[in-house]
Amino acid sequence: MNNLNLRDASECDAPIIAELVYVTEDDPEHEWGEGSKEEILDRISYLVKVEGSRYYYKNIKVAELDGKPCGAIILLKSDDIPMLDITTSIKLFMSIKGVMRKIKFIRDIILASRLDECEDHEIYVANLATSEEVRGKGIGKSLMILAEKMAKEQGYKRCSLLAKDKSLINFYSKLDYKLEKEERYFSHNLYRMVKMV
Repeated sequence: MNNLNLRDASECDAPIIAELVYVTEDDPEHEWGEGSKEEILDRISYLVKVEGSRYYYKNIKVAELDGKPCGAIILLKSDDIPMLDITTSIKLFMSIKGVMRKIKFIRDIILASRLDECEDHEIYVANLATSEEVRGKGIGKSLMILAEKMAKEQGYKRCSLLAKDKSLINFYSKLDYKLEKEERYFSHNLYRMVKMV
């Protein structure tokens, strides 16, 4: 793909990153608190601009096809995740309106804390998303190859992720990710996959 460009994200990318990341979650209200889709997209856009959040733009690479952003990948160092989670949770809690919504969000944080996302000294692919109109064009694969290259350059030996369904397991398996374990996450299962890089 000659017209594909992979680049660092910027604050200006916040709206498109929010749209892309939103569709990666089956239960967005568990991840970002209850509210309308617009409210949740606003929260994610806000988090893209917050230094120290999981969604901070400096943790994100963007794919552009013919100059138009069409994909994003969020990469986190395993050692950084605990602090990123604290900052993200606090910022989300402060932006959620209503006492009942805040209480539900705290409950969801507690339930989600049981999830084993990654192990020590891994690069964790927190989110990978491409816009619907470009799926099947190899953009997700290109972003994953970039993630693995960056992991190697930074001295990491493993990349990990959580796949949410069989089609994603198949996609990552084709990239040589191995299924390590299955975990329950709210109403569905997630599948931890790992690749040595």
